[in-house]
Amino acid sequence: MPSAKRPVLDGTMLRQRLAALRRRLRFVATVRGSGLLLTVLLATAVIAGLFDWRWHLPALVRAVVLVGTMVGSVIVAYRYLFRPLSAPSDDLSLALRVEEEYPLLNDSLASTVQFLERGTQAESSSAVLEREAVKRALGRAAGCDFGKVINKRGLAWAGVSGGVFTALTVALITLSPSLATTAFLRLANPFGDIDWPKKTQLEIEEPRSRIGRNEAFEVRGTVHGVIPSQAVVIFRFDGFPNLEHHCDIRTDESGVGHLNTRLPAGRVERNFRFHVKANDALSPEYLVEVLPPPSLVALDGKPSPLLTLTYPAYTDLPSPEALSPGIGNIDAVVGTAVQLRARVDRPLARA
Repeated sequence: MPSAKRPVLDGTMLRQRLAALRRRLRFVATVRGSGLLLTVLLATAVIAGLFDWRWHLPALVRAVVLVGTMVGSVIVAYRYLFRPLSAPSDDLSLALRVEEEYPLLNDSLASTVQFLERGTQAESSSAVLEREAVKRALGRAAGCDFGKVINKRGLAWAGVSGGVFTALTVALITLSPSLATTAFLRLANPFGDIDWPKKTQLEIEEPRSRIGRNEAFEVRGTVHGVIPSQAVVIFRFDGFPNLEHHCDIRTDESGVGHLNTRLPAGRVERNFRFHVKANDALSPEYLVEVLPPPSLVALDGKPSPLLTLTYPAYTDLPSPEALSPGIGNIDAVVGTAVQLRARVDRPLARA
């Protein structure tokens, strides 16, 4: 009689259970690692941003927070994401981990996985023994909960905290995008020239950088946002007390404030600096150079001015007549044409 066909080892159910265990291990590692990483990043950013908004933290403090956040994020990502996800997760490795949890399996599960991967078709006593070992191992493994291999410690906390801080971050960005953006930029670039938005925005018309001595000086500007009733213009003279001008802010129909103040002519004798304060807005400091009046200098080797008079024909006076160099007084009859030539010690717009 022909021999009966020997059964082929069927480990489909075991492979499915190990595949499900592999997916759950990766899911737990991803959720826990991502939650912890989001907690470190977002919690630090939110708390540091709130503290910075309230107390305007110095650049050095923000730099320390940034470095600490980066180091902590790298440690968390390596320990809770990279290491768990890069750990061996083939069927044999998972079987060994299950056997660590269930010592009664006594290496039978790992041996079963190896037998199934190799296959047993030959007619031999060893093949019969392998099939019997696989049968017993599958029976023992059927009552084992593979999920006990998964370390779920901290999973719920990491997931909840990551979700909470993500929701809080999204809420802050939605409610106040400008403040949230400023907080992020100040943390990401602690030594950059980034300041918090002001309630009041101040724009000063570009002032004159050079004026004459004892010439009046005027400051003009516009105010937006929260418009106070007054602004303060602070003039600073080296070696002298600061001079403060309080000027009223006039609001037009469009809701824009305008300020205008003058430094009297008699007060402008030396170089000075000034800046303007309006509520929480502070303008840049401007330097104004005060120059002495221009002086006449020699022209063509002669003292200035050089005057030439051309008298009317009816006077029969010799014309043209050049006056002595340096004389600026003219004594002549009506109708006399005067030519004046002079040179000064600096360029002039008009004279």
